[in-house]
Amino acid sequence: GLAKSEALMAAILGVMFFGSALSLLGWVGVFIGAIAVLLLSGIANVKHFNLGTALLGLACGTSFALSSSWIREASLNSGLTFPHSAAWVLVLIISLQTLMLCVYIAFKERDTFKKMWHHKGTTTAVSFCSCLGSIGWFSAMSLQHVARIVTLLPFRNSLMLPNTIFGITMPRLTLSAGGVNATCVSLFSGHSSP
Repeated sequence: GLAKSEALMAAILGVMFFGSALSLLGWVGVFIGAIAVLLLSGIANVKHFNLGTALLGLACGTSFALSSSWIREASLNSGLTFPHSAAWVLVLIISLQTLMLCVYIAFKERDTFKKMWHHKGTTTAVSFCSCLGSIGWFSAMSLQHVARIVTLLPFRNSLMLPNTIFGITMPRLTLSAGGVNATCVSLFSGHSSP
């Protein structure tokens, strides 16, 4: 629910700490998105409002917003031109995530490596789709204000499929088409703001 408050938090943190600016229309879009997130989170009934859950959701949204903002800043401050700046930041982050996840799996769930090898076709397909989505998101965040890009996050999940991987039922598999859409919106909107 409120973990999807990333757009609002990205807009606020971007203005406060990253020197970003949104137009009035941009702020209106972010606030409409924030209201939609609140409604979709089930806040329609105030009696069932749980402050602890709301604070946890806001903390998650803030963490996602900071991560996205730092990705953008790393890309903008790399000294490289687009698309090379986005590509190098993506390579660095995916490498770090892969290393950390492999270390975790090696210590906590060694059996997972065997399951991944046994289902290498599925593992490769999921990894490839995830990488394509990340390319789209990182490219878009290099071209546009983070709040504009993450406002599209709810729409990226429009292509989700139920799936079972490694004998574990996964609730959904995101095909990450939203990353490609976010890049197209950034490239063709004419409002690039590096």
